[in-house]
Amino acid sequence: MDERVYRVVAHFGRDYNILVNLAERPAVPCGNLRRSAQHDPLAAPAVGDWVACTCPEGDGPAIIRRVLDRRSAFVRKAAVTRTAIQVSGPTSTSPSWSPEPTATSTSGASSAT
Repeated sequence: MDERVYRVVAHFGRDYNILVNLAERPAVPCGNLRRSAQHDPLAAPAVGDWVACTCPEGDGPAIIRRVLDRRSAFVRKAAVTRTAIQVSGPTSTSPSWSPEPTATSTSGASSAT
């Protein structure tokens, strides 16, 4: 399986969703990443992160292998001793994905004054 880069778009406890071909796909972190995140919460994927994943054939979850370097992050204190992170950065640039160009509609009708 090839490792590819995807964007994390949702986080549900231990599970994540990544954007694959303009659709969401479930993903889970590999064991090493999960163990690293237990000791360093900033090592865990966050919504907005770019992650390297392997996607098995079929409908099974993708495996998040590593989090790519962040360009920026908002770090805030959460319940007592936990640290939660929010990732902020440009969403239009990516090594492997760019949004489809959208056509702008122009109307030939003009308003009468």
